[in-house]
Amino acid sequence: MLALMLRLPRGIARWHEDAWLYSVYPAQTLHKLQMGLLHELPSTFTGLHPPAWPVLHALTELWSPRPLWWLMQSILLSTGAVVLLARRSRLAALLLATSPVAVHYAAEVNQYALLTFALAGLWSTSVNGRGRVHGPMLAWGLLAGWTHVLGAVAAFLAVVSLPSRLRWNTLLVLVLGFSPLVPGVLTTIGDASTFTQPSFMAGLVATDLVGRFGVLGLALPVFGLLGARRSPRLALGFVGGFVVLVCFVAARVAAPHQFPYLLTLLPPLALCVAAVPKAAWIFVPLALVQAGWQLAFDGRRVQDLATDVSAESRAVDVALGALAVPWTCPGTTLEPGCAGDALVLLRPPGRNDDDKTRTSAVLWRIRPWWSAPRIQLPEVPLGSNDHRHGQPRLVNLAGGPFAIYVHDQVRPTLSEVYGRHRAVWLVVSDVGPQSSMLESAVEMVGREAQPVGADFLIR
Repeated sequence: MLALMLRLPRGIARWHEDAWLYSVYPAQTLHKLQMGLLHELPSTFTGLHPPAWPVLHALTELWSPRPLWWLMQSILLSTGAVVLLARRSRLAALLLATSPVAVHYAAEVNQYALLTFALAGLWSTSVNGRGRVHGPMLAWGLLAGWTHVLGAVAAFLAVVSLPSRLRWNTLLVLVLGFSPLVPGVLTTIGDASTFTQPSFMAGLVATDLVGRFGVLGLALPVFGLLGARRSPRLALGFVGGFVVLVCFVAARVAAPHQFPYLLTLLPPLALCVAAVPKAAWIFVPLALVQAGWQLAFDGRRVQDLATDVSAESRAVDVALGALAVPWTCPGTTLEPGCAGDALVLLRPPGRNDDDKTRTSAVLWRIRPWWSAPRIQLPEVPLGSNDHRHGQPRLVNLAGGPFAIYVHDQVRPTLSEVYGRHRAVWLVVSDVGPQSSMLESAVEMVGREAQPVGADFLIR
């Protein structure tokens, strides 16, 4: 219950431009499902990531394209991870439920909630098993590896720690289960862009880590090492995983300023901490303090969102009220003669692409439970995951369906919107009157900006 209480406000706060733009990344998987090309799914990686989460996301797009499902699936999976870990240790489950890292990524439109769920199942499974193959561990390991490369690493570490009578047969079946992913892995390794993440800078990383997640989590590795003697298998999980993660950062495959990778270490680390005698005396109060602070922080953010949305005093409110001619094209493929009016939301990005602390009262004008299927642009190839086109979606508003675009930078694709629609309302939010983004937008589209409250409206 505590895990869900912490994650639901996070889901409300994270209905944000990031969620809108990130939802385009599994587009290739979605296209192959629509075309019935199921045999190509194992080799269809989204960036560096295997196809499990892209398939899950694509199924929600096919079943009911409402952003609410993107957020809720992550919330439920992250909460489910806590439930799985509670089967083994209530203290470990409490640590995972209240971990700042786990809560931080609990409502994102990406694969990390699914990965945490799989790894919680993997490490909470007993090493004892019947027969010659450890079925439960094999199933969780396959799910983890088909979700993330670090999940595959964790699966191998868990399986090699099994008793010898189960180890080799389970390992063999695990390798066979991962074999369909090999073409995708080789393609990813052969892509030069795989090794282009920023170099590691200890001072910046440490400052960002502590600044975002506090110092309470720093005690976990210390107590985890104390519990290593009582559970060497679990210690192999978080120490071995940490070594591999360091290698990924050194090879510039993993970005040092992004911390969701730490989720791969949390389940075995929390179980190791729980194995330390009287650890509960220290960590239960700390976890409850952390939970109280998190509830207060996200509760305040939700309250601020509600106040802003109810005021109806921003440029986006004017634009939504001015949309007059709805979309009349058959289906969701754009044709200029029937595309009607459009709304474009332009807002600068956060301090980096891992900043999950911002909210968006502007996007909350577009309710996440409204139907919002993807619009197919004629000049964009089917299956393209290029978010630079604004990831247009057809949203059912009170006056009918309208095309809505979201941008986080001023790009040439922004001006192309004006050639597709009868009228375009461009909202520029969270910028000052002398903002370079505002100036670039005005220059790009060749129209004047009208101030509306703290925002600007370009007709």
